[in-house]
Amino acid sequence: MATVRPKSRKPLARNPSRRGEIVEQHFSEERLYSRVKRVSFEPDVTSETPIQDANIVAAGGKGLKDGKNLDLVFRLGKALDGVVGASRPAVDQGWIPFTPSGSKRDISYPKTLRSSRIVAISDFVRYNTSHCQVLLGGAAVKAGKVTLLFFGSLLVLIALAFLAGSGVLFWAENTLKDSEGFYTSGLIEIDRDLAVITTQPANIDLGVVWMLDWSRLVNIRLIVTNNRPGNGVFIGIADTEDAASYLDGVARDEITNLKFSRRQKERLDYRRFPGVVLPADPVSQDFWVDSVHGPETQTLTWTIEEGSFVLVLMNEDSSFGIDAEARLAAKIPLVKAIAIGLLVGGIVFLLVAVFMIFIATRRPSPQVPRPDRS
Repeated sequence: MATVRPKSRKPLARNPSRRGEIVEQHFSEERLYSRVKRVSFEPDVTSETPIQDANIVAAGGKGLKDGKNLDLVFRLGKALDGVVGASRPAVDQGWIPFTPSGSKRDISYPKTLRSSRIVAISDFVRYNTSHCQVLLGGAAVKAGKVTLLFFGSLLVLIALAFLAGSGVLFWAENTLKDSEGFYTSGLIEIDRDLAVITTQPANIDLGVVWMLDWSRLVNIRLIVTNNRPGNGVFIGIADTEDAASYLDGVARDEITNLKFSRRQKERLDYRRFPGVVLPADPVSQDFWVDSVHGPETQTLTWTIEEGSFVLVLMNEDSSFGIDAEARLAAKIPLVKAIAIGLLVGGIVFLLVAVFMIFIATRRPSPQVPRPDRS
């Protein structure tokens, strides 16, 4: 036979289909004789509601440091319309009478437990089945630990982001960088039936970093090979307003997105602008910021500058139908320095986060009372 103390666990939902079998056993009165004699019965009058029947229990422990501080627990229990409990050490030190919560026989299943640092395992077991537990073990101490845990967890996420970014940059440094220091994309296939392909306007604002020598920092390179024998390719970069004037009324495809892929070739997404005007010869135009043209493979290397610019790709003779392969490259010498900075920052943030979480989650070592030598 197994017995369970009342209110020690959450009861299961009633199942009316279950039926138990009652087996009656008869014993002689001699076997039922007991030497224990009941003298009287005195009900617990220290609490209006027995602790095992209470929905809300406000409990205190040795974390209160002094028995006088239990008055806060009593006031909390009264304010919440609950009953008061205490851990075994608090009862043993005489801070609270034995009856309310000191007895191991007082088992409860409260809906809400608000406690002040009940650290004894045996006492915690009594309350670990409550619906809601609010630990108040020195409000400032608990709030501080919760704050440390929150910011420690946040620092872990930041550290992981830094480390992931550092890993990506180191991977690019070792796998995508060529002998000239350019990070080159995979092969981009271009096959359109119109005569002009453009990018969206790129608005470049260098801001307060205008003092830096950007020619030593960021360079963009586009390598294009025309797949049609005998056809040359034209690549040009123009001011957005000049490009808009040149392409006014000309049908064109505008690149809206470049999707990189490890296993497949890079893919471009386009948006079509209709038109009926034939484009003028691009080679003879004098508004280009930078341009190259010629047969087979052409390479345009451009140092970024402040302004709004558009890249234009055409056949050298401005004919319809562009069939080409391209690679996009960028030269950013600071990538390795940024990767090292992210790595160091990620390690520092991670160490700080681990320390904060350790402080927030560690339990104080039990204090062994010193023997009285008097």
